[in-house]
Amino acid sequence: VELRWKEDMKKMAKGTRQLFMNDFSGAETTFQEGMQVRHEEADDNQEVRDLRGAFALQYALVSVIKGVASLANDQLDECLVRLWDAAELAGKDSDWLGRDVVRGIVTLVGGVVQCLQHSFVKGVYNVLKSWMWIKVLQTDAVDYVGKEREVVRSCALLTLGIFNVLLSLLPPHMLKAASYLSGFKGDREVGLKMLLDCWKEDGMFSAWGALVWVAYNIDTKTFLHEPLTAENKKECEAIFKWAGDEYKNSVFFSLIQADFFASKQQTKVSMQMLDDAVPFATELKALEWALNYKRGIYDLVDLKFEEAAVYFEKSIEVYVRVGRRSMVPFMAIYSFLCYTVAQQRAENGNACGKLDAKSALAKAKEMLAVVEKYKSMNKSNWGRQDKYAFRTWTKYATQAVDSDYFEEDDSEGDWSEFTWPLMDLAESMVLRMRCTRWMDDSQAETFLQMLGDDLQRLGDGVPDSEKIRMYAVVSQMLLERKRPLKSLEWCNKGLELESSVEDSGFLALLYYLKAVVLFQQGQMLDAKHSLYVLEQKMKKKSWIHHYVLFKSTLLKKQLDAEKDGDYTQFQI
Repeated sequence: VELRWKEDMKKMAKGTRQLFMNDFSGAETTFQEGMQVRHEEADDNQEVRDLRGAFALQYALVSVIKGVASLANDQLDECLVRLWDAAELAGKDSDWLGRDVVRGIVTLVGGVVQCLQHSFVKGVYNVLKSWMWIKVLQTDAVDYVGKEREVVRSCALLTLGIFNVLLSLLPPHMLKAASYLSGFKGDREVGLKMLLDCWKEDGMFSAWGALVWVAYNIDTKTFLHEPLTAENKKECEAIFKWAGDEYKNSVFFSLIQADFFASKQQTKVSMQMLDDAVPFATELKALEWALNYKRGIYDLVDLKFEEAAVYFEKSIEVYVRVGRRSMVPFMAIYSFLCYTVAQQRAENGNACGKLDAKSALAKAKEMLAVVEKYKSMNKSNWGRQDKYAFRTWTKYATQAVDSDYFEEDDSEGDWSEFTWPLMDLAESMVLRMRCTRWMDDSQAETFLQMLGDDLQRLGDGVPDSEKIRMYAVVSQMLLERKRPLKSLEWCNKGLELESSVEDSGFLALLYYLKAVVLFQQGQMLDAKHSLYVLEQKMKKKSWIHHYVLFKSTLLKKQLDAEKDGDYTQFQI
């Protein structure tokens, strides 16, 4: 029995290693082989585990990764078939904890896949149904004793860690409901500790625990304006060293480690990491797209607008090669804005690339034509990013705005017909790409100076709504650079123009940024007042309103936690 178990664990570890070493087809084959081996003695010996369901789960998860990342049509349908096969095989195992864990995770992932397919009723039903099995993770699985501990406990730590972190990001009213239904408290620190323990204990899912932990700390924390502490950085470095030894050239870890180097203003190292990873990402097209997209972002950090435009073009080519339309307009509009800024700088004698102003303008027109081509296609379910591209196209193209094209919550609200290429690019760099945080002081000052020079050049023709947008973007940049008082100064500068605009998500952003600064300065009541005013001002629903609402809700939770910390609590 012990020998059979070790053989199965060896095969499962091999598949995991292949997955993180970029051999996605090899991992698929290994897990498929495992799900086809039935141990006859399992019928008579309760100590023998029939792990076909566990292998089938891994096989299905690889399918989910390949299905989403290959950009191939109908891949999610195949994912679902594999997931339900895994549930059936798990049901044939003996009555032990591992069987329930596999069935729960299969049902949960199946529900998520159904939601990705827009089958929301079925998807939500299966997510809720998964609690029938997953609830055992909180007690029995974490403290499991036996030869299966390295799998059961590792799986429990990973799953519970992810759920705690995700629940902690919910608004308070949703958190209460989710906690009541699931039993999870939504404690972010507890969740992050579980993920770190999952890695440190070196169980079957340690690589996944490490990947999720560094992704949260390096990317999500910056979005939430949470600092990456010295201890966090030390743990990140330890994980990346471990990943470099165990999974050399792993595309998954390379993408995140590149951002880690960028956070230390070492973008040249980041670029080299991505260039080295490209040959290993050809099987999964979404990863190839991500590498080119990230490469373009790092060039923007260096203010190399022409080079960034080229990499955004390469991102387009990935989608075109596999016949996908989504995201092509989005990348094309980024490339257009970069070429346009490069053209304007060349005209002003500040060329930063090989193209002269005329050539850069020609490339910009070419990218704008791509957006126009895709806008005319017969497709009704464009994503939010592509809708942003179409709206930007209307500002720069000669055709009239198609006002019926957009959904109500995506239209007009914060939209201005004023054309300001550098400002449009700056908005995305600060709020969507979030790459200005990686600039060194010299690059940041140059970029801010460019915006100031543009504002002065445009003169009185700049509408107040555009000035407010600029002040919000500059304020966020200064906050990222740990210059809170200067950030507050720009916030107040923008809020002085409040009476001249009816409603703007960027006004709401200014109130949010002001609240963040006041919170960091320990002025809790003033911070809460700023959030209160923000809630009264926000009426329309555009992307920036949703962005501000999410972040302000989390800040409000922090303020409430600080308030609770001022009192001694007694349990009666």
